[in-house]
Amino acid sequence: MDVWDVWRQVHGVAQQALDIAFPPQCAGCKRTGAILCSTCLVSMQPRTPLPCRKGWRALSGVFAVNVYQGSLRTCIHALKYEGITRLAPPLGALLTQCYLHNNMQADMLIPVPLHSQRHKLRGYNHAYLLSHVCSSQVNIPLRNDILIRSRATTAQVGLNVYERQQNVMGAFSCMAKATTESVYRRTIIIVDDVCTTGATLDACAATLLQAGAASVWGLVLAGSVT
Repeated sequence: MDVWDVWRQVHGVAQQALDIAFPPQCAGCKRTGAILCSTCLVSMQPRTPLPCRKGWRALSGVFAVNVYQGSLRTCIHALKYEGITRLAPPLGALLTQCYLHNNMQADMLIPVPLHSQRHKLRGYNHAYLLSHVCSSQVNIPLRNDILIRSRATTAQVGLNVYERQQNVMGAFSCMAKATTESVYRRTIIIVDDVCTTGATLDACAATLLQAGAASVWGLVLAGSVT
């Protein structure tokens, strides 16, 4: 049991008591009763895979739960920017459904890492929280000690495809010891919240392939509608 598991158990007991006194609102539609209501959850169920986009250098493909709109978009924003980490379990479970729905197979899951400066500011990595849930449900190892973001990058929002690729090029690296021992000839799934052009996922994949991985796939909550 890691630190996140212990924190979840302790926090869960306290949260149950608070929910009795102050019923939560759905992050998607603001309806009182649950942090994510059944109606919003149904609207987020896994759909067809994202079509492959031209320009990926390293990714074998990307699977997304649904498109980046509506309640799913609202919930991703709440998890990522508003500190509502209670959304990680239900959203992580959606990743599990997508994994199973598309018959994905992998040797390990790796969350897209945050740069240390951004991690310190935010206090957590949302991709890690999501992949932790999925990892425990599909019984595949989660490795948070292999890939690191060695260079800080600006936000991808507002950048075109070329600018996104340039922004993350060379931004990731592998821990030296883990490279040969854990990555060689492995099939790896990179986990993130959103795939717009796939530039970030592709940069991660390129680093892992260079380290000896057999193939790298992306698994995300939402894909771009365009």
